[in-house]
Amino acid sequence: MNWKEKILAAMKQYQIAVAFIVGAPFGWMVVRYWPSDPGHAAAWVQAIGTIGAVISAILVARHQSRESQKMLFDQWEREENNERQLRKTKLRSISGVVVRCAETAKSACGSLLDVKTRSDFSKDLINQKSRLEDAIKWIDGMPIGSDPGILISLNVVNIRLSIKRIVELIDQAKGMSAMSAHKRDRLHALHRSLTLHSSSINDYIESYDGAYEEILVSEL
Repeated sequence: MNWKEKILAAMKQYQIAVAFIVGAPFGWMVVRYWPSDPGHAAAWVQAIGTIGAVISAILVARHQSRESQKMLFDQWEREENNERQLRKTKLRSISGVVVRCAETAKSACGSLLDVKTRSDFSKDLINQKSRLEDAIKWIDGMPIGSDPGILISLNVVNIRLSIKRIVELIDQAKGMSAMSAHKRDRLHALHRSLTLHSSSINDYIESYDGAYEEILVSEL
């Protein structure tokens, strides 16, 4: 706070004292030099009234200006809060769909690793591929190229790639009775990747306050 602000703050705090200090000399001058001639006295009254009207107009205009500024700042704050809440809600909706798709893919990994017979395996390949392709379609429909979806776009892209890799493993396993050891290792790795990126999304959503943030393309 600079010296001007300190003076203004003190004047606001001691308004009555300031009014007395300023008004007392003026009142003394009016009494001291009040003309004895009635004609001159009328002119003095008119002059004082004019000065009072000007001062009143200035004070009213100043008050209205401050009120207008306050209303404008309040409006901006409400709009900013509304925008923050909208971004939070939108990002939660996007993340909810993406995390659900990741859970579907993790479930597919577990199912493909646990099948017992050749017949069950063949049927499961068809079933899981259909589910994963639906999950990819859902992810592709998410607006992750714009604010606020872009804030989690890196994790979303990695989840989509992991799901795509699982579909590729399913296509390679057609005609087999079970996943090979190599493919089982890949499924385990993809399951871990899905878990990692889902957790990253959830952690970001929990800490996100709705503020506008920028993400560099080089980070993708």
